[in-house]
Amino acid sequence: MNHHSAARLATFTLAFLVVYAPIETWYSLPELWDPFYLVDFIGMVLLTLGVVRLRRGPSPPPLGMLVAGYAWTGANFWRATFGRVIEVANGGDLDYGWAELCFTACITIAACAGLVWSLVLSSHQSRA
Repeated sequence: MNHHSAARLATFTLAFLVVYAPIETWYSLPELWDPFYLVDFIGMVLLTLGVVRLRRGPSPPPLGMLVAGYAWTGANFWRATFGRVIEVANGGDLDYGWAELCFTACITIAACAGLVWSLVLSSHQSRA
């Protein structure tokens, strides 16, 4: 794995966090102690620590924290997306309509992409 690939993953992760963290935090206000938000917060922390470690880390950079962060966040949003799909399929309404479903689906896709990307880089790292 080269440093350029790791730097691009770090940039992708920062962009992901810039979109995901404030919107999810706003959506969860004022109940930031709610267990559903705490799950999100753990993912945010893992991803943030992963980026910090990636930027500071030795060559080859450590990727385990990013793998964990994307796996955690992807699983959480997979559940959230399909929970909303089921809600709509059963005739229910979402708090923020289709924008809410679109946001959760997009975050799920981005988290899964980040997971695959970090796993691929991690597997190249372990072969080197």
